[in-house]
Amino acid sequence: MKFSEHYHLGLKQNDLDFVDIFIEKDLKLFIDPWAIKECNNTFGSECKSYINNFFDLLIKRISEGEIVPVEDMLSFVKVHEHVVQFKIVK
Repeated sequence: MKFSEHYHLGLKQNDLDFVDIFIEKDLKLFIDPWAIKECNNTFGSECKSYINNFFDLLIKRISEGEIVPVEDMLSFVKVHEHVVQFKIVK
């Protein structure tokens, strides 16, 4: 069950200002991307590098039509680590 369903919000993902997570599966962890951006030490630089490299590779694979690798990269169910989720509001 998604967050919006649990709290009877009656809204879809496009109408929400946050990621409508599955409450049974979500980790109780959120890493603020702004905090990573503003972290000006070695750890912060490494984090930014890993994140940028991930998205550079993701965009490259999408532009080259490599659907299966992209699906694997975005399939967090298979990953046994913490996953960062956030929504960019324009």
